[in-house]
This record gives sequence, structure tokens and C-alpha cells, in this order.
Amino acid sequence: DLTSLSKEDFVKILTSTDNALLQQHAALLKVDNIDLKFTAEAIDYIAELAEIENENSENLGARRLHGLMELLLEDISFNAGGLSNTVEVLIDLKYVKDHLDKKIKSNNLTKYII
Repeated sequence: DLTSLSKEDFVKILTSTDNALLQQHAALLKVDNIDLKFTAEAIDYIAELAEIENENSENLGARRLHGLMELLLEDISFNAGGLSNTVEVLIDLKYVKDHLDKKIKSNNLTKYII
């Protein structure tokens, strides 16, 4: 019997594994001169959202984080090209809520539209 990943599991996947997901995204954006940083509160909330989404819809396990991270960083990634100087971008709790709460609600509602 497999158990679902907990919020704490998601935090570890985001931050503590050999190829932690946050490190991967930071490395990808560093190529475009973006120095990506996350607050502890932001990481905690992303993990909480992943746990909730896995409980309320299809349980994708750790793959849920990839989708959330893509939604979270799509604006930054889209606008990243062409920077000549390195720019620090801090992802805090407000940024996560502003960018993920609406998108998750929108995605959840689209499954009910025929």
C-alpha cells in the first residue's frame, strides 16, 4: 500500500534531494541572468499546495511539483531572455499566492466545463 506524499516530503523534494527541483529551476534561469531565490514560507506553501492538489485530484506524487513550478515561473521564464545584468528575483509567499492560487482554481474549474 503506497502512501501519499506529505507536505514535508514535498519540501524535501524541493530543497534537499541531490537534484532538488528549486536548484534545477534556479540553474535554468541563471542562464538568462536571473538569480532565483525562494523564501522558506514560499517553499512551504508550494509544498502545501502540492499535497492538497494530490488529495483533491489525481495523485501525481512528486510530479505534481513540476506542474506547480511551471505555473509559478512561467511569467519569469517568458520574460527572462535578453537580460545583460544579473537580476535577483525573490519568490516569496505573496508571489506564490498571487501566481498559483488563481491558476489552480482556474485549472480545477476547467474540468467541469463541457
